[in-house]
Amino acid sequence: MNEILAPIYYCFSFDRINESQPIDDIEADSFWCFFNLMNVFRELFDKNEDKKEHGILAKATRLKMMLKVVDKNLFEYLNKIGFDFTIITFRWISLLFSQDFLMVDILRIWDFLLCSNNKYHNCYYFSLSIILMRKDIIMKSQIYAIYENFQNLKDLDIENIIFNAKYIKNKCHKKWGL
Repeated sequence: MNEILAPIYYCFSFDRINESQPIDDIEADSFWCFFNLMNVFRELFDKNEDKKEHGILAKATRLKMMLKVVDKNLFEYLNKIGFDFTIITFRWISLLFSQDFLMVDILRIWDFLLCSNNKYHNCYYFSLSIILMRKDIIMKSQIYAIYENFQNLKDLDIENIIFNAKYIKNKCHKKWGL
């Protein structure tokens, strides 16, 4: 969970122009925001929720089914090789991509992800955008290379990912009932 707290703390401390603001205030504000964010995403960190409607397995299944609608060929290839969507779903959605990008990019990503009433929707669109941007590499790779590829995303342009995520959202939003 430190991957989620760190960008919050960074954001509050970054704006500390002068030394007159006590560090305790920054820590308290960071904790309060972290606490509220964890309330939104808490079921992802509760093993008892994994197989329920709002658990990580349901999120992985939803991402997989959304990919099927957006790109059936890519979906079928990943299905054929036994790709486990739970691995990337947990890494990306539960940590809000904080392990995969630079801090400055994480703040921009979070700006996009958290601007929706349902925080998961934009996480799905952002995830799909990444997957689709890596399609050419995926279609030529074996399963372990795909997992490794999804752990190295720093070369992707954040604005391009967000642009594509918005396109996917506008194109397919009604199909998924989101």
